[in-house]
Amino acid sequence: MSNFIPQVYQEGLPNGMRLVGVEYARVPWVNLTCMVKRGAETDPPGKAGVADWTAEYLSLGTARRSQKELALEVESLGARLSVRADYDATYIALEGLAEDFVVLLDLLAEVVQTPAFPEEEFPLLRERRRGDLAQVLNDPREVATRAFRRLFFAGAPYGHDPRGEPESLEALTLEDLERHYRREFTPAVSSLVVVGMLPQAQVVEEAGRAFGAWAGGGPPSPPYLEAPSALAAPGVYLLDRPELTDAEYDALVHELRRLEADHPDLVTPDSPSQRVGSQPLPEFAQVRHPHPMTSLSDAFNRAEVVAWL
Repeated sequence: MSNFIPQVYQEGLPNGMRLVGVEYARVPWVNLTCMVKRGAETDPPGKAGVADWTAEYLSLGTARRSQKELALEVESLGARLSVRADYDATYIALEGLAEDFVVLLDLLAEVVQTPAFPEEEFPLLRERRRGDLAQVLNDPREVATRAFRRLFFAGAPYGHDPRGEPESLEALTLEDLERHYRREFTPAVSSLVVVGMLPQAQVVEEAGRAFGAWAGGGPPSPPYLEAPSALAAPGVYLLDRPELTDAEYDALVHELRRLEADHPDLVTPDSPSQRVGSQPLPEFAQVRHPHPMTSLSDAFNRAEVVAWL
């Protein structure tokens, strides 16, 4: 079995950047990834999304090429350029044929070391992110996940989504992205990962040539290592989502009741099945009903209405 596990080698470049490589001789392909070990945890307060927006901006042009020229160059090589940031790191990856290794490596170095941050691309990026955000926030699971992060991590850096939040959409500026790049993109916190049909000696030599003189900016922000200062109290949290129809809500409540019937140990006093409605919004005034409400049961068809009458 050990014959099928490729050996991983590691080297240090003169500027402090780390090189990690794997000789994979089964297919004539190579994957190059520059990993900068700083991500959304370094987003400034109220500026959620800075790291991820910066990552995308690296693919929008360099000092030598416009966004279109860069895209055409990648396409002409039959390669693929991808960029993203998570909480702990930013990834700039380029993959293509192993025979194009030197060209691909130089192109990756150009993208990482000399981004242009073209001003005209920023409004377009904002609109793309606005559309993406509207789409993901239409998913109840996404809404619940974002609410969970805010509750669990409170004011900690992990309390926001790396892609950004609605309240930060208009707050971000191009200067925020440029400042993040200058501060966080340094060889001291970066690694170059090369996997493909290439000998180790060639990879080490070419990596030193392409990235060895990169000085970067800095000093980078310290990594986030603290535990959240305060956790939200355990319980069931109800999210106000007016676009959810009554029928959809009732279906979810019925599903919850079936789950609790099968697993009684999961029933809690604050469960929606154990109370009527939720905490009223402050916009509503209290009103005394002249007659008691005799039923709050659901009716989904004519037969159920007739039975209630």
